[in-house]
Amino acid sequence: MNNPEKGELAFLPSDITLLKFKSDNSSPVDRWVKTDKPCHVLVVDRHDDNTYTKVLYDGECWMARKQDLYPARS
Repeated sequence: MNNPEKGELAFLPSDITLLKFKSDNSSPVDRWVKTDKPCHVLVVDRHDDNTYTKVLYDGECWMARKQDLYPARS
């Protein structure tokens, strides 16, 4: 699968869990949200050596698993 690059739109299906990790490493996950419907998100940051991609969803940055993101088609 072709993963979306930083600055591109990506398609995110419904029922996907997005995560926020604590910056102080006191707990692996600080907050989470589950998408209730399919939507498009902006890819904010992406690292090839990481399982997660940072996306902009509902006005906040969240971490989405790369396998849950699909390139947006025009």
